[in-house]
Amino acid sequence: MNNSVAQVALDKAIGCGMVNNVSYNATVGDFNGDGRDRVVWYDFDSGSIIYWPNVMNCTTSTTYDVGKAKLATVKLAVTKADSLMIYRPQHQLVDFFDVPSGVVMSSHVVSEDSAPILRDFDGDGCTDILWFTPHLPTSQLWQSQCNNSSFLQTAVSPPAGSYPLGYGLGHGRP
Repeated sequence: MNNSVAQVALDKAIGCGMVNNVSYNATVGDFNGDGRDRVVWYDFDSGSIIYWPNVMNCTTSTTYDVGKAKLATVKLAVTKADSLMIYRPQHQLVDFFDVPSGVVMSSHVVSEDSAPILRDFDGDGCTDILWFTPHLPTSQLWQSQCNNSSFLQTAVSPPAGSYPLGYGLGHGRP
């Protein structure tokens, strides 16, 4: 990318709610239910997200303060838009956030020191969450009930000695 193209991209991003010299992480999803993906940018230092409802014209961006968290796009209802999962491991709390309205749809408490693994484990079209805790005999599997807010919670036993990437021996684990 040449300097003029890079500068145009930077100017466009800064005009769309982003700040120069800040690192952002992005997640994409169909947050308004129209079948097209949108972008949510997260600034870990400030704890804020910037939602671009129209990637081609991001000047209508909205900023929300969500605090220090880990973010992921989830589908909690087959016929509805995607939601944003806001996981705060330091508070053992996970919120499910409707991005266009800025409303927290539901909040849940999670086990200390668990790693979320997001997948549609039961094939119903909604995101299920395995809260993996290799240091405990069981982990919690949250099966989405596809109603935007509730989960069937089941204890599952992972295979002995299994760890998600970056979680096992040599990564702060005995």
